[in-house]
Amino acid sequence: MPVFTNLDERIERPPFDGDAYRSRLPAAQTAAALIHLVHVTAAPHDPTKWSAFVSILTNPPHEIPTSVDAAYCSDPTRTAEDLLGYARSVYFYAGRAHPSFGNFALAFDSNCQQGRTGSATPFDTGGFVCQPTPHIKVRLLPNDDLSQRVAYCNSSNLTLAEWRDVFARILAAYFDELSEYWTGSPAPHDPEGLYELNDAWRCWAFEVRLYEPQPIHDRVAWCADESVMHELFRLHRTEPITPGASRPVNKFLNDVPALEPTGTPFFCKAAENWVREQLGI
Repeated sequence: MPVFTNLDERIERPPFDGDAYRSRLPAAQTAAALIHLVHVTAAPHDPTKWSAFVSILTNPPHEIPTSVDAAYCSDPTRTAEDLLGYARSVYFYAGRAHPSFGNFALAFDSNCQQGRTGSATPFDTGGFVCQPTPHIKVRLLPNDDLSQRVAYCNSSNLTLAEWRDVFARILAAYFDELSEYWTGSPAPHDPEGLYELNDAWRCWAFEVRLYEPQPIHDRVAWCADESVMHELFRLHRTEPITPGASRPVNKFLNDVPALEPTGTPFFCKAAENWVREQLGI
């Protein structure tokens, strides 16, 4: 059963500490309500995906597409969506960024999901159902097969309206300090061993999926590595200056300046640290 199943009841019994949970819950609720959604996108060394991003940047409507876009998103993403019955989506982690998805992290505030459709899961779904060998370990009985993994994912699925409440309760129940969502790991008190058997943070970071494209100019912070910044500056230098015409690269670079103006190989960590600073964690 999902890590949040019957949590209000389980929290009153060992190995949980109900009093400690209740003392942590208010701060966890505040953080969960405000935590940013972070999307990592393609890098210049992947010509197909970088071209897709440049097209997004330079052409209206300047939106990160859902996974229906074959140039921007991978076939394994669509395969996982089809297995799980998800709509084509734009993918985010709650407050976290992973470099395996590109060299460029964009953070959006909590209001970005307002008026949207989507869903969330308290772990990375692609890593849970990828074949032939899933990246995420779990104990599923009577046997750990794909059908059971799909069922576990589906039972862990949350609506956009409820995921932040569940996220707050998981933060308060499984982490002694809120900072451990970024720096540590959850207590291994879940029935199927999701937290016990894994040490990679994608096993406990919330994955949030929006079913409509996400405007890139709605970002509130962003950071990239040196290769991305080099290419963005090159695009900026060659961008035509036409009276009355918009300059989308100039707008991107200047409306919300990069956290690291020249880029950094630690762009994901920089984006996560910015999120934590905004939350006071």
